[in-house]
Amino acid sequence: MNTLKRMICCCAAAFTACCCIPETFAAASAAEDRRIIVSLGDSYSSGEGIEPFFGQEQENAVKVQDEDWLAHRSQLCWSGQLTLPGVSGTMAEHRGENWFFVAASGAETVHLKNSFVKRYTLKDVQGSKALAPQLDVFDGIAPGTVDYVTLSLGGNDAGFSSIITCAAGFGDTDLTTKLEQVWTHFYEAGGIRENLKQSYYDISEAAGPQARIIVAGYPPLLSPDGNPWIKAANCTAVNEATALFNDEIERLVAECSDEGLNIFFVPVEEEFAGHEAYAEDAYLNGVVLFAQAQDLDKNTFVSSYSVHPNAEGAKAYARAVQAVIDRLEAENTVAPALQLSMSTDAQPTAAGDTVAVEVMVSTDAEQPVDVSLRFNGSDEAADSAVLSVAPGETALYRFTYQITEADAAAGFAHVSAEAAIPGSDQAPESAELVIPVTAPQAQRGTFTYLDENGTAQSVEAVILSGSETELAPGWYAAENTLQFDDALNLSGDVWLILTDGCTLTLSSLTGSGALCVYGQESGSGALVLCGGASVGSYYQYGGSVRLETDAEYALTAETAIVLSGGTFAADSGISAERITLAYQKDTDSIRAEKYSAQTLETETGCAFVTRERVLSADTLICSSLPEFVYTGSAQAPGKADLTGLLRYQIPVFEGTVDADAVGGKTLYPYPIAAESDIPSEVFSFRTLTDADFTIGSIEPGIDAGEYSIEILGAGAYTGSAPVRWQITAADVSGEIAVTAEQPLCAGEAITAESLSFAAHTPTAQLLLDRLANGEASAAVTLLSDGEPVGSAPEAGEYLCRVVITDAADGNFVPVEAQIAVTVIAAAQIADDETLCGWAENDYRKKTGSEVSASVTEKANGQITVTLTDADGNTVDTYVIDTATGTGTNNAGETVDLPQTGVTAADSMLLMLCGWLLTALGAAAVIGSGVFRRRDETESGR
Repeated sequence: MNTLKRMICCCAAAFTACCCIPETFAAASAAEDRRIIVSLGDSYSSGEGIEPFFGQEQENAVKVQDEDWLAHRSQLCWSGQLTLPGVSGTMAEHRGENWFFVAASGAETVHLKNSFVKRYTLKDVQGSKALAPQLDVFDGIAPGTVDYVTLSLGGNDAGFSSIITCAAGFGDTDLTTKLEQVWTHFYEAGGIRENLKQSYYDISEAAGPQARIIVAGYPPLLSPDGNPWIKAANCTAVNEATALFNDEIERLVAECSDEGLNIFFVPVEEEFAGHEAYAEDAYLNGVVLFAQAQDLDKNTFVSSYSVHPNAEGAKAYARAVQAVIDRLEAENTVAPALQLSMSTDAQPTAAGDTVAVEVMVSTDAEQPVDVSLRFNGSDEAADSAVLSVAPGETALYRFTYQITEADAAAGFAHVSAEAAIPGSDQAPESAELVIPVTAPQAQRGTFTYLDENGTAQSVEAVILSGSETELAPGWYAAENTLQFDDALNLSGDVWLILTDGCTLTLSSLTGSGALCVYGQESGSGALVLCGGASVGSYYQYGGSVRLETDAEYALTAETAIVLSGGTFAADSGISAERITLAYQKDTDSIRAEKYSAQTLETETGCAFVTRERVLSADTLICSSLPEFVYTGSAQAPGKADLTGLLRYQIPVFEGTVDADAVGGKTLYPYPIAAESDIPSEVFSFRTLTDADFTIGSIEPGIDAGEYSIEILGAGAYTGSAPVRWQITAADVSGEIAVTAEQPLCAGEAITAESLSFAAHTPTAQLLLDRLANGEASAAVTLLSDGEPVGSAPEAGEYLCRVVITDAADGNFVPVEAQIAVTVIAAAQIADDETLCGWAENDYRKKTGSEVSASVTEKANGQITVTLTDADGNTVDTYVIDTATGTGTNNAGETVDLPQTGVTAADSMLLMLCGWLLTALGAAAVIGSGVFRRRDETESGR
């Protein structure tokens, strides 16, 4: 694509610059005097091109997460200039209260109910953000309170950008054909008209039937006198197509209105007549070259501000829409026969709470009238009542409403009432009341606890009250004496601190989450489970836990039970897929009737007891495996690495034990002479000192894996034990930088050779060395919107994911890196149509004959141009390199189309392209600092 064509295409793309940003709003009350406008739609509603945008004053790293800025929502947009009776000033002064603004530049009909991904490429940050559906704004507004919804929509569905491209002569088809395609798509099943109609119904459903939907049309875009980019005839054609598009939208709005939709169309052509882009007093921007300060893509050649209304255009839109709103307000000034409102002072907190609701009724009748009331939610037998209302007075009716489980789960209750004068033609008046159901705030505090390593920590936790029946995921603390009479359920992972001196008694405990029990400094906090526990997993690092039940298993867990500190005693068994027993200090203990698990392990090597038999070790035990990370050379632990990790232990007994049964244990700390010599402690263990052991054989290794060490008793101790030491695969994630080495061109395969890699650490360099030697591999995947694309993609913005895998012995964890890449279109001196024109001129100059040229084949950067005479006979064939415009004919003679085929107009265009490329090249050289470095060199710096 040549430079001018690329510039026009960028301009068209800027017309559809897109983004949709949700807002966070407090739930609106149903107050009678509240007037609300919600503004949806595309860039013509968001105010694209009219600075300042909301959020633009922030740093780049912050504002790329600011949904207002990403959507290019202008502080001067036309919907913010609207006014409503009862609201002081403009809507822009009441955003979030009376005005809810979520229009997004580039939005299509699909983005009303679906998210919208916006990409940004700034100087110091790039990425993308998924934006919420525009109709989500109504989730934060009380039902029935929206007065107006304003929008412009459909232009992006029609592909106005491609229409402008064709108008400029650079599309895949001519302008007439392109417009015919648009109208075909407009009327087909699932086409633009069908999508627009569904959008209007979706808006009405979300906003409520009382909301008036104001649909604004589009202005004439281009001055009919033409402009530097598009000739006058095509400008007129585009404007006529826009007018027809507006006519179709107006007919569609009328059709929806006839079907009962509260919807109105606002034409804007009159306001913009004579003020099109490039007119003397233009209300629309023309083509804005180069990225502006607030453009989301700093690399663009044409700003997204192009062909969008300017500040005067926003005022013109506001004038047109305000006139319709004023007319609708004037038609609705007749006072209703009845006024109805509802209120309550109650603040319910849970299901079962009752709420006293007051219904106030007044009338403009000159005589007392009876008013029939109907309401929902009453606990009384009847759902209706009759009130006598005196002129100028307000009658009061009260009923009660009981909060349901559904209300408590939703966080609010919805109550409504309806009033009517029997026999009157006046439509019934209705009122709605939203009652928040706010659970009382749990009491919280900051507590210390000993973590799994015995280190003191502090955390904010909810203080248990004893009334809970379910615990949500989070931290909890038990204080003093607390008893739960009802079963307690865990809805997720719960961390429980047993404060010193507390006793927490539970009747039973269930749930699919994990329970993690911690103690404080003295470890005197106690948990008593009377009915057993069944949880996802159980971890104990401190405190005292006792399970009292007649069931076969006092504690069952789906996955794991880890007893790693404190005291644990169960009257019956414990069961899990894996049970791990470990101690932190000598006062810790574990007792259970039996242990049922696929895997039973003693992490620190400490003995544990069952009623059936003694389980203990008679050799040295390694309490934790030494672990090292592969760095490219053999590694083995020395004695200093193991000191403090190895322990010895004595057998643990319950009841009387025959001395002969245990007398042969070589690691028993003293000989057993008689039964009385058996210690009364439940268990005993001690960490070995440097003098208690030596290291025997070591199996060396140079790759990641497990290796053996023989540990030998020394001094007063005999015996030996093999233990394992581990060299783990190195994880160098984040230590390797990946960049695109050269521009990536469309149609070319993107492989690891297209990228460059740099290591930030010596260990990471080892992996890159293996990659260079073929001992590791790099898989490259291009992603668009999270989905993989082919290895030879089209031009566009992509996310490149690279996964480096150590193919040989797995010494490295696979490394994944992601970078944003731009795939550019392959360089072509001119488009195919222009090259064909040059070929016709070349043949005409050489032979004097008139011919027609067409591209009959295109591959690998070359095209085959076939030349035919008036009778359709082939007279010659040119094979042309698209990058240079040179090639050969059927006779093998050289063909140089830029030299012999270019017309005078083409020559001027090539000169313009050359000037632009020269200017851009000069800017790049200056920006690179070459001249500065030369000056520094010459000055001796």
